[in-house]
Amino acid sequence: MKHAVIFTLSTSNPRVENGVTWIDCTFRFLDAESGEELAGTFLGSGSARDEKGHYAAVTGAIKYALTSTLLIPTGDDPENDENEAKAVKPAPNPVAKPAAPKQPTKEQLKQINELAYAKLAVKTDEEIVPAINKALGTDHSKMKIATDVTIAQAIIDALTNLS
Repeated sequence: MKHAVIFTLSTSNPRVENGVTWIDCTFRFLDAESGEELAGTFLGSGSARDEKGHYAAVTGAIKYALTSTLLIPTGDDPENDENEAKAVKPAPNPVAKPAAPKQPTKEQLKQINELAYAKLAVKTDEEIVPAINKALGTDHSKMKIATDVTIAQAIIDALTNLS
C-alpha cells in the first residue's frame, strides 16, 4: 500500500421516504502507520424505488465522502462557466480527531485469525500476514498486522466482505 491510508464507510438506520432511500453514514480515513484518523458523518440517499435503493445510497455516500473530503471536482458545478473553471469549494468540515492507538483486543486478533483461515485458506499462523497482504493489497511487513483496535477492525471488515 503506497500511502497506507484505509477508508471505511459504515451505514445505519436505512429508511425509505417517498421513494428515496436514506441512510446515516460515518466515514473514516485511517493512517495505518500513525493511527491518526479523520472522520465525519452525513446523510446518504439513493433514488431507486426497489431493493437497489440501499446500494444506490451507499454508492452515492462513498462518492460524496471521497469527492468532498479530498476536494475532487465532479464536473457538475452549476456555477462553473463553460470556458472558465472555478476553484473547488472546500468540503464540509468533518470532525478530525487524532486517535491514540489502543492495542487490538484478543477477540479482534482471534477474529482476524479465524477469518484468515476460513476466507484465505491459510494452513499455519505464519501464512496469515502474507495472505492478508495479498488479499487486501497491503504491506504489513514493517509492522504487526494489527497495531491498534482501529486497524484490526478495518482488517476484520475487509476480510468479512471478501467473497
